[in-house]
Formats: sequence, C-alpha cells, structure tokens
Amino acid sequence: MNLKVREVAIKLNVSEKTVYKWLSQGIIPAKRLGKTWVISENEIEKLINPGIHSRQSLENITQVNREFTNISEQDSRDIKVLGKFTEFLSSALEYGYEKILGPRSLDSKTVDAISDVLDSSTGEILLQGIGLREFFGDKGYADILRKMLSENRKIKIKALLVNPNSDFAKARAIAEDGIVFDDDEVFKSGPLYSDSWRSMNMIASIKKKSQHLSRFSLDVKFVNHWPSSYLIMTEKYTFMESYQFSNLQNIYGESSFDGLVPMMQIKSNSDYGRILRNHFEYIWSGSNPYIPIFSLSEISEKMLISSGTLGN
Repeated sequence: MNLKVREVAIKLNVSEKTVYKWLSQGIIPAKRLGKTWVISENEIEKLINPGIHSRQSLENITQVNREFTNISEQDSRDIKVLGKFTEFLSSALEYGYEKILGPRSLDSKTVDAISDVLDSSTGEILLQGIGLREFFGDKGYADILRKMLSENRKIKIKALLVNPNSDFAKARAIAEDGIVFDDDEVFKSGPLYSDSWRSMNMIASIKKKSQHLSRFSLDVKFVNHWPSSYLIMTEKYTFMESYQFSNLQNIYGESSFDGLVPMMQIKSNSDYGRILRNHFEYIWSGSNPYIPIFSLSEISEKMLISSGTLGN
C-alpha cells in the first residue's frame, strides 16, 4: 500500500514540509512519478520500528537532518544541484530516456550513435520524416541501407514520408525558402520537391532489388500530414527529434530547418517508446479519414505527370 505525504507526516509526527525535504534528500525511500511521490507504507514502518527492521530508524534520520542544517552555504547549493540532477536522472531513466544527444546537423557523435545502432539492427525499423534524404539519398545512412540490402539482412523497414504534392510540403518550402514557393512551378523546381524526386528513384531501386529477397523488405507510404517528429525506431532504441518551423540561422549560422535541436535516445520497449510506436502505426494504418496516405506507385504517378520521367 502507498501513502500520501500527509499520511507520512502524521505517522512520523513531523510537518509535510519536512517529509518533502527528506524525500528530496533521499532520506525516506520513495519513487517519483512526475510530480507525485510514491511512498511505500512498508518502508515507513521500517523507519518507525527499528527494533523489528534493520533499516535506519527515525532517530537516525533526524540526526542526519540535523547534520544537513549545519552545512555551509556552498555545500547547501551543491546538495540542491545534486538533488536536481538525481531527480532529473531518475525521472529520465524511469520514462525510458537513455541519452540526450546533440543536434544531428551539428554533432557528428549523434550521427555516429544512430549509425552504430542501425548497423547492428535486425527486425523492424520504423522511419518518419519529411523526405528522409539521409536514408534515400547519397549521404547519411543510405550506405547502411544498401549494406542491409546486399546482406539480405533480416530487416523490415517501414517509412512514412510527407507527400511531396501536399499542402504540408508546400508550407515547409515557403517557411524555408520564401513565399515565392507558393507558386506551383517554382515549388516543383525547388530543393524540397527535387529531393523528393531523387528519393523516389532510390526507393524504387531498393524495392526492385528486394523483390526476390527472403529477409529484407522496404515499404514506404506518403502522408498528407505534418509529422510531429523525426523518428528512427529500431527494436532496441528509438531516436526522436521534434520538428519545428523555426530557422535557427541567427543562432547556429545554419539555414537548414532540420537537425538543429537535441536528439532524444529512448528505449523502444519503454512506455514512451510504445506510445511513439502506436502513433506511427495509427498514421500508417490510414484509419483516420482526415489524414490520407498514398502508396509509392500513387506518388510516382503523380510526380511523373508533373515532373517528367522519374527514372529507373
């Protein structure tokens, strides 16, 4: 049975403020879920009855508390910082956070970390992004995909990309390159649409080569939906970066919109990881009538009409 802070204060005959202080100092054994303390009644009984239980007694706790009140101001600040760090670390681990990595466009260690996880992965890999150029282009993780393909590795890749013919793609182009891209002809000659066109070639090439493979597969869908995050999910780890319409050129000297915020590394089997997977699968399913999805062949046909020959 778990107790509330008020109930613990009554049992220990101290104020609620004192209980909170002892909790933050780790003197009272407890776990924290968000802003809520989970305090076991059994742990409190061990403090009240030291003759029955071998754990520290309430008398020892009050002695420790007296010692804390006699420390220097600098030590007090250090203890507070340590308490915040411990609280942050404990909460992060509890919710599945493994690491906070640097922005992928600015920190090569982040790219290396993702590459290492991908290169050793088997099973299902979920990808979500705008165009995922680093997977379906000439740089980034494209070489790892080619390696998976050549090895016929046991990999099932599912990728969700923004429909390059959608209003969401045009909104991105306008935000990144200016209102001139509101014009269809300008938009279709711009970098975002061109990148999508090149990605289509690589996707089509990989799918063609994988048709006769028994283990490797790639399935891609295009969606009229602005993704909330850039996502790479393997069976072990998930990498997530929030998307935004903010150009950080004045801060980083970069004109790109992508990869300029911290990358979260999360355990895929954590509650947060499962929520991200459910979000992906919901969009992928196409069950929401207001979020239409399109197959590779549908998008290819559309781009053939508007851009000429797609290529082999």
